[in-house]
Amino acid sequence: MTLVALTVRSRSGPGFGRAQRNAPDQTSAGAPEESDAQRALARRRFRAMPDVVTNGATTSATGFVTPIRAAIFDALCVTLCVTTLVAFCATTFAETVAARFEMFRSVHFFTPRAMFRTALGAASFAALCVGISVGLCATRCAAQTHAQPSAVAPEAKAVAGIAIPAGTILPIELHSTLSPEKSKPGQLVSGRIMQDVPLASGVTIKAGSKVLGRVVAVTPASAGVPPSISLQFDQLISAHQTISITTNLRAIAGFMRIDEAQIPTTGPSESDVYRWLPTTQIGGDAVYGADGQVGSAENADEIIGHSVDGGVLGQVRAKPGTPCRGAIAGNDAPQALWVFSSDACGPYGLAHLSIAHAGRTSPAGVIILASDTAKLKIPGGTGMLLRVNAPTED
Repeated sequence: MTLVALTVRSRSGPGFGRAQRNAPDQTSAGAPEESDAQRALARRRFRAMPDVVTNGATTSATGFVTPIRAAIFDALCVTLCVTTLVAFCATTFAETVAARFEMFRSVHFFTPRAMFRTALGAASFAALCVGISVGLCATRCAAQTHAQPSAVAPEAKAVAGIAIPAGTILPIELHSTLSPEKSKPGQLVSGRIMQDVPLASGVTIKAGSKVLGRVVAVTPASAGVPPSISLQFDQLISAHQTISITTNLRAIAGFMRIDEAQIPTTGPSESDVYRWLPTTQIGGDAVYGADGQVGSAENADEIIGHSVDGGVLGQVRAKPGTPCRGAIAGNDAPQALWVFSSDACGPYGLAHLSIAHAGRTSPAGVIILASDTAKLKIPGGTGMLLRVNAPTED
């Protein structure tokens, strides 16, 4: 049976379907390069997954029912006023007809003055009814207009005036392909936050938010000089707010590896629920299904996080022998790791790619990606773990 990539995790714990370990991750040299056909297939499968977040553009049942109720209320008010007006006019007409029959008995009953008083009374009552109906409609419309911002207000306040703490992980997916041959300095680079990012203050950066940056410099391949491309991500756009950030690159993975991280490591049996099957993160951590626990790559019984919608939350850990660190600047809160392990560090599934400069040190925030061959290409759909720099990086 062919397993289609889904953003799912299993509900089982360490005792249920222990995640099978894949071979050690191949980083730069030695990793088989993904073909264009494989990339296209992975992109179609990955894009087909349901978008977990919405960026605040959801429609609730309450928001749909409220305008209907308001319209019904307004229609009833107008109907009542019109009915009353018609009844009054009918009564006045009946009185006028009756007065004509009484003309022969009392010539003073149907005088111009009496007719004027009757007409003035009818006009006044009609104006009153129309005024009431218009007032009710205007009040209802105004109430709806002022109620709309209140529904958006909680999200709008989510990141307003909030600085992103140092050490916060921002899991993103690149929107476009980058290469020294086609990319130009100053070119816009954008990525999408792939999982809700909780902050220590209780604020949440919603999945679907954007991280913006630019190409700083490109170096095409030449004799003796490998190609490279320099990027800088310096803006986060969430809930209609723009926040300045300085980030460094902790890990980067091709979308084929992202695809693999979302496919269960064991095939489902007749009684298994697909989303409860175990998966393996990029870097080796084991995820025991949707809403399940996460075990470390070295020891599956060591619980280091748990699965949530769109990814996992876990403590960032240092990776021995690499420059990747654990908690920094006192920020030891669980981080949004998406499909990456808690100690994921460097490139995965991108042949010959290396992180020449992560952006931690000067020039801070500038990420330099290089290749040890004449070809350097960073496909759209590539995943990155960005980390917000501390005020003073060592």
